[in-house]
Amino acid sequence: MNDLPHPCEPWAEPISMAAAGCLSPGEERDVRRHIETCSDCRERFRQLTELCGALAEAQLPADSAEAALVERVMSAVASDESRRPIVRTRAEMIHPTLLTRSLDNWRWIMRSPISRVSAAAVFVLAITGVALWFHGGGAT
Repeated sequence: MNDLPHPCEPWAEPISMAAAGCLSPGEERDVRRHIETCSDCRERFRQLTELCGALAEAQLPADSAEAALVERVMSAVASDESRRPIVRTRAEMIHPTLLTRSLDNWRWIMRSPISRVSAAAVFVLAITGVALWFHGGGAT
């Protein structure tokens, strides 16, 4: 086993990046200068360039199950949009959806005793802070 590094080891990543077209012009110039003098790296660059070209031209196989799922989701979204009324109903005007949803979330959160105690503690701290601010001379 040879523990000495190959002399072209530092060029492995730049050659791969150049084959993929991911280097700046200056970096690519340096790589091309190196592969002009090194036949091993030149061959590696040729192989990687062919591979990148083949991958770029490859078409993904059309999976009929995936296409059917996408079609079902898109048609469900389209039908949902067509059923939604343009004008809001009287109930939506009285109880806006966003407000109702946030109240429902608040009620769900406050169902826990820990949440209730935490909310009470925050409220007490806020009132104490305001009282100390005004009583302690913080406000002029």
